[in-house]
Amino acid sequence: MTVIRQKHVQRMAESLDEVIEAAEEYKAYLQGQMEAHKGIRDDAPPMYMFALKYQIGNLERFIATLDDQVLEQLTDIVNVLDPMEQAQRGELV
Repeated sequence: MTVIRQKHVQRMAESLDEVIEAAEEYKAYLQGQMEAHKGIRDDAPPMYMFALKYQIGNLERFIATLDDQVLEQLTDIVNVLDPMEQAQRGELV
């Protein structure tokens, strides 16, 4: 795991983690709604079930984007600046 020394980047990383966690919680909630409607009645409203499935898919893509592309961009920010700052402080040989 990368140690983030830059407080601004650290805040971004923490915020990203919070957004991912909130999205995963919401996805779990929607999955629970699907299961609840399936369990209550076999004739759950088709449009509602479709909307739940669609939103769960959207959340999965959203989480994957944050976890992959956005995290990769944040890592690039850390990997470029941090070594330079360490060198300036004499921490890198």
